[in-house]
Amino acid sequence: MEYPEFSIWLDTSGSMAWDGKIYSALAGLIMISEACEETGVTYTLGRFAKSPEIIKKHNERLKTLHIEGIYKNFGGGTQEYKALRMAYNNFSGTKEKRIIILITDGLTESLTNLKATISYLRDRVKIIALGINLTYESLALFPNRVLTTPADLPKKLASILKKELTI
Repeated sequence: MEYPEFSIWLDTSGSMAWDGKIYSALAGLIMISEACEETGVTYTLGRFAKSPEIIKKHNERLKTLHIEGIYKNFGGGTQEYKALRMAYNNFSGTKEKRIIILITDGLTESLTNLKATISYLRDRVKIIALGINLTYESLALFPNRVLTTPADLPKKLASILKKELTI
């Protein structure tokens, strides 16, 4: 069985600081990274707010996940469409099944750009939005979405990973 390749992106916009979302999101990011490392699953890690940044490329091993590295540009708006584009353009190209996971509270800055990006990627890659404490319009754009609370986020990420690795 060939595992899919994952690209996991964390929203580091200012709104993620509310209600402990950021702590749960970071715990989930660490958990899913460790699981991917342990099972040999190819994955990329990234963060996004106004602009996206890759934290760990698909062809690298995870050395250490530093909070400072993830949140050095913490705050600002949410432009997840830029993260989706960067994620898509940075897959290894060696796996047929590719999955992007966005961990976000969904307070997007540009519904127009997000709609266009999701539409473009719809048949090219599976996108899963993990929405924290919300029912915002932007999350409804994602065909694959999971709503969660901060406390349940790591468990929801684990269930997504388990489901996608057993299909």
